Amino acid sequence: GSAYYIKQWYQRRVAITAGQLVFQTIQPVRQLFALIPEDNKYFVFGAIMGVNLLCFLLAKLLSRTKPRLTSRMKKLHIARRKKILETIKPKQSDMYSKYLAQCAE
Repeated sequence: GSAYYIKQWYQRRVAITAGQLVFQTIQPVRQLFALIPEDNKYFVFGAIMGVNLLCFLLAKLLSRTKPRLTSRMKKLHIARRKKILETIKPKQSDMYSKYLAQCAE
């Protein structure tokens, strides 16, 4: 019954060649470019590429000016790490055993 139809469907899907796949992928773009008058095709294509290039360069420029970790924040992180390593970590097992004792009551 249904296994036959699934097998037939799968065979049709696999039978698509690479050329057909590329054609199906490009077809919507071809239809879009068919709407543009012949005189303006290169201008529109150049404008699209120019906008893409501008967006790429703008993204690169803005990513460089992203704020980094300031020295004040770095000192604060180091102080917190030091406190955790010196104060909390040595007492951790003792604190956990007290917590378990409280939970058992």
